[in-house]
Amino acid sequence: MSDPDQENADRALELALSTIKTFEMDGEDPAVIFSAFAIASSIYAQMNDKSKEIYLAGCGMFYDETTRFLKDTGLLE
Repeated sequence: MSDPDQENADRALELALSTIKTFEMDGEDPAVIFSAFAIASSIYAQMNDKSKEIYLAGCGMFYDETTRFLKDTGLLE
């Protein structure tokens, strides 16, 4: 059986990539796409009582891992 945390991470990734592709196909500006995700994650963090420090630490962790992920998947050279 799979690790539930990994399953959640995989599902989140699937949703994020699908949403980004949909926005791109609709012709959205990259700044709008970025802002939509940033605003949504900030709203949801506050709705779930996450401190700014914990929220920013999580964002930093995802940002740091993204370059490796994008290179591994061929989405970034």
